[in-house]
Amino acid sequence: MTKHDTARDRAIGSLFAELRAAAEMSTSVAAEKAGFSNASLNRMENGIRPTSPEAAAALLTAYAVPKLERKRILTLISSPLSPTWWSLLAAIRVTKQPILAIFEAEATRISHVNVVRVPGLLQTPAYIRALIYANVGMTEESEHQIKVRLERQAVLRKPCAPKYFAVLEEAALRRMHGGAEVMAEQIQHIADMAELPHVDVRVAPFDLERWEGSTSNYGLMEYRNAPTVLHVDIDAFTDAPEHVGRFQTNLDTMRREALSSAESVKFLRRVALEYRRR
Repeated sequence: MTKHDTARDRAIGSLFAELRAAAEMSTSVAAEKAGFSNASLNRMENGIRPTSPEAAAALLTAYAVPKLERKRILTLISSPLSPTWWSLLAAIRVTKQPILAIFEAEATRISHVNVVRVPGLLQTPAYIRALIYANVGMTEESEHQIKVRLERQAVLRKPCAPKYFAVLEEAALRRMHGGAEVMAEQIQHIADMAELPHVDVRVAPFDLERWEGSTSNYGLMEYRNAPTVLHVDIDAFTDAPEHVGRFQTNLDTMRREALSSAESVKFLRRVALEYRRR
């Protein structure tokens, strides 16, 4: 890990890996065309080395990226202090795969805190559909969003899956999305997932005597050889230690105050049964 191994560098590196794949080039061929070593390209794609404007320009030429898109990418890379780099990057992704999915796929541990809804990695297809329908209705783009979210969930079922920890406030379980049948299936699914050895789900019921809670939904993604990445609410990413540390402390407090793993599973199954009886 180096001082350049930041969330932004890694996200930009993943973009260039996508551009290379879209151009159907191996790293060795791409590096030769751009005029630098295969090792240098690997370091850039992995975020170990920042992508300079000069290197980016050479790669964009090698990949025959259209002029307008090339300009947007170079603007992003030349503005390292932009607080909205993730939104700029999201607008120019080749496959439109969420940046969040890139970070999740590489993590060794993922933690989620959700105040009003079930975390994306634990959502059922019917629950996802109900959420999207309530927000924007069902369109072709909506179907794509459902597909992408379900693809993200594969990270918890792959060999050597990351450790996964989630804190759910009771409000997330009681807020109805899609009707009682959908909610019963959703909460049963969470309970089933919580039985997996690498998954730990904790519930915070309304009647806890002590609960610090959180004012926002967020995720923490930890890595073997890179800084922890914090993802807050919709699309805000950072690996700044002062921000990550504050949210990690909040997570540790909630871990102590919420129900235990076993008690949480029992609670989830009771709530699922309540929905089935409606």
